[in-house]
Amino acid sequence: MPDSIGINRRTGKVLVDWEHVKQSIEDILETRVLTRVMRRNYGSNVPKLIDAPMNDYSLLMFYVATAEALDLWEPRFKLLEVYFVDASAAGNTSLRLIGDYLPRGHLGDPTPSNAESLVIDIVQLAERGFRSVM
Repeated sequence: MPDSIGINRRTGKVLVDWEHVKQSIEDILETRVLTRVMRRNYGSNVPKLIDAPMNDYSLLMFYVATAEALDLWEPRFKLLEVYFVDASAAGNTSLRLIGDYLPRGHLGDPTPSNAESLVIDIVQLAERGFRSVM
């Protein structure tokens, strides 16, 4: 029996466990704080950084925004590392999140699913949100 279950927002098919967590992470990172009705604090500050210059300060703010949002809103994933893989002049960026999958984290159980950390590669297409590529 799955530990978590949801609906794929693009296809309408059922998502379970790790696939559901990946979709949740995408949603958290692409949702601007203060835009959800009845859950105003949901989301991240990552969308505010979309047009920021690619300098050390902006990268640091991106890492902080990612870590804070996932720590606050996704109890099934413990972020260990986040870094840019690629960025283009057109505004497309690729990032990698490395962390532990906690299948029952939403129930208060911090036990990881296995001894190895999992990797999520996420591509942000300029002005179109995020999608995971695995």
